[in-house]
Amino acid sequence: MIGEKGYARPYEADARPVFRIGVSFSSQTGTVEEWKMIEN
Repeated sequence: MIGEKGYARPYEADARPVFRIGVSFSSQTGTVEEWKMIEN
């Protein structure tokens, strides 16, 4: 996860909101099954 890896740390001091976006891919259809968006 992004939070666990610390990728968002450089942006945490900024006043703008940070969004984490993730996707789940379907191996059967080869497309995106689900989008997840989390605002910090």
